[in-house]
Amino acid sequence: MRSVLIQQVYPDTEYVQMLELTQAHHKAYCEKHNIEYLAVFDEVFPHDIKLGGYGKIKLIQQAKENGYDSIIFLDTDAFIRDLDANVCAAIEHNKIGACWHRIPQLHHWNVGALYIDNCAETKEFIDKWLSVYPPPRDGWNEQGVFNRMAMEGKTVVTLSDKWNATFDVSMVPDAVVLGFHGQGDPQRRVKIMTEAFYTLFPEQKVQGVAEVTNDG
Repeated sequence: MRSVLIQQVYPDTEYVQMLELTQAHHKAYCEKHNIEYLAVFDEVFPHDIKLGGYGKIKLIQQAKENGYDSIIFLDTDAFIRDLDANVCAAIEHNKIGACWHRIPQLHHWNVGALYIDNCAETKEFIDKWLSVYPPPRDGWNEQGVFNRMAMEGKTVVTLSDKWNATFDVSMVPDAVVLGFHGQGDPQRRVKIMTEAFYTLFPEQKVQGVAEVTNDG
């Protein structure tokens, strides 16, 4: 069984600081759990960044084509908190797993942490998701497309909040992954994420950008 954890960030944005913060942390975690790690500092899917993170969908599609059995995608504003838990345990057979976020703007499956079993059913979902570009101008971009598709079928399943325990939204005491999605502008998000990371892992130091992998 081959598993991969993927993260991707747009160059020349403040989100790069987030991936620089956690890259070495996630690489070590993946080595411990026999998971391949892919950190991508590239746009991948050329588009207007304001139209959403279609790069993540392209990378997931590529991972499927490359034969990975289990695919985990974490946005750069999330990191693994429980180093003993294996994120592959969240993956359900023939499904895409995501956590349900209950916020005033819209209750939705949050695509900041996705847990994907590589099969025909999920491949069809990912291919269709990627094909809906540009997304409708509803303010939710690829997130809105994902939710509409999820509600039309049975490919997406709701996971325990511990797989994407998000600051001020869905925090739980047994969190495996901590998310900071939607926490204001990038500067604020970087600040609160960095504070949380160093509180949990004070021994960590910010690493420079290591080898940049780009399969796009």
